[in-house]
Amino acid sequence: MSTTRRVSSPYLVGRNDLMAVLDTVLDTALDSEPATVFVSGDAGVGKTRLVQEASRRAGERGFRLLVGHTAELGGGDLAYGPLVAVVRQVIERMGVAEVLDTVGSVVAADLAQLAPDLIHAAERAHGAVNPAAGRAKLLFAIGLLLARHARRTPLLVVLEDLHWADRSTLDALPHLVREWAGSRVALVATYREEELVEGHRLRHLIAELVRGDLAIRLAVKPLRRAEQAEQLSGILGVPPSTEVVDRIFERAEGNPFFAEELLVSDTLTDHAVPPSIRDVLVAKLAGLPEQARATLRVTAIASSRVSHDLLLAVCGLEPQELEAALRSAIDQHVLTPQLDHYIFRHALLRETVATTVLPGEARRLHAAIATALASGTIGLSDRNPAASLAYHWAAAGEWRRSLQTSLTAARRAAEMYGFAEALGHYQRMLGLWDRVDDADAVARASRATLLQEAAEVAHLAGEAAPAAALVRQALAQVDPGQQAIRAGVLHERLGRYLWTIADGVGALASYERAVELVPSQPPSPERARVLSGLGLIYMLAGRHDEAREKCEAAIKVARAVGSRDLEGHALNTPAQP
Repeated sequence: MSTTRRVSSPYLVGRNDLMAVLDTVLDTALDSEPATVFVSGDAGVGKTRLVQEASRRAGERGFRLLVGHTAELGGGDLAYGPLVAVVRQVIERMGVAEVLDTVGSVVAADLAQLAPDLIHAAERAHGAVNPAAGRAKLLFAIGLLLARHARRTPLLVVLEDLHWADRSTLDALPHLVREWAGSRVALVATYREEELVEGHRLRHLIAELVRGDLAIRLAVKPLRRAEQAEQLSGILGVPPSTEVVDRIFERAEGNPFFAEELLVSDTLTDHAVPPSIRDVLVAKLAGLPEQARATLRVTAIASSRVSHDLLLAVCGLEPQELEAALRSAIDQHVLTPQLDHYIFRHALLRETVATTVLPGEARRLHAAIATALASGTIGLSDRNPAASLAYHWAAAGEWRRSLQTSLTAARRAAEMYGFAEALGHYQRMLGLWDRVDDADAVARASRATLLQEAAEVAHLAGEAAPAAALVRQALAQVDPGQQAIRAGVLHERLGRYLWTIADGVGALASYERAVELVPSQPPSPERARVLSGLGLIYMLAGRHDEAREKCEAAIKVARAVGSRDLEGHALNTPAQP
């Protein structure tokens, strides 16, 4: 069987019912009734192949295909990862000038958080633009760009491997699906059901959209025996013997990818079906030249998508040697080239290669990858390259460098409104604090300051309880006798977070403590803030006279220090019902 030319069946097998649903979805989208489909299934069961066939049929109907892949990196550190890819594909195809004509320069500036080329064009066309317009405006801008583009040509948006998606992407999807109402947009997303542990955000997202009749679910099941026999016939070009079908079906249990690997295994005709699919994959890798295997180990450690330049910098091979190694891996259907990147043909192959990397070797490779990325010679399209650096430095055991880059990644993610990802970076950074002797100097900030920053992004990510815990840690770092204003501001923040988690008693006590701590003289923005905050809590608690008193005091202080924002907040509070 080792002489088999094909690695997969030339036609889709056993998925007629699923394709009928997807065909209907495409036809519906053409009539400006957008649809969202979540395609689930185990690894290797054929989700991607199904979507590829749907993409082919969509092309025949005149759809434009936009694809966003989710990178498995540090638990989803890259905010809006697959959506960034989709937006950039639209911009590349339309051109910056046409994007400006389509959505306007202000909206284009909002999109510049994901595609920096737009900010310069927007400024030229519309004067200086402030790109920090907020997360809601960013999501509106993404939805508007695709909806307007779909007026010219229908769009099929494919998001692969959403089980690895970052929190910001998952939180954005309901907004985008609603934004596309009346547009010629079809969204198809794949995920592994077994990866959705209890409480996974994607599980709740799918249930929410399905319940609201905004999405449907399709489950890709293993093939039946007759269907697997048809798959093998397609690969071989002739019908396989009953014996071959029986042995493969017994081991693959209808999984198309497993069947492909078993079929091309040299041991199959000797009746020595490997005891597990992993052994088949390891044997497949063992047949490659050593330089190819070493290159694959680097690829597996780096990310799910690896650039040619990064491999050249890390593998220690001459260009011709690297090309030969990659060619071997491609010819054996382990890697697949995509423009200037390489991906494993299947995630299971990457996982198998990763298990062959020794712990010490993994640390060395992570360090080499981080060094190459930090050199500035490797072109990075990601808007937050520090996220990858922080992950690799941490995996290499380089705590000082990981702390520094984690903080950079956290702040950049927050600027992109990826608050959940920012919180993850802050948590990594804070977890490394005690491992770095001069952490304050490395971070150029005190631990209390960074705990306060982390608390605020946790709050913005909708994680009020962790926000309260973080700000309490910050308070433990501050001496109220020496830093009364700082302690007061932290108590004000704690009160805000406690109110969010329905701890009204704790929130009121925290606000009152904040007013006690921040001195009334000289007038300060901090004094106006804590007075206004306490006034708001009094108003919400029905204590209107006290609310009015505190807000009037806040207004006087805000005017004295020239803070229009704080004045506006205090003026607005008594007007609340």
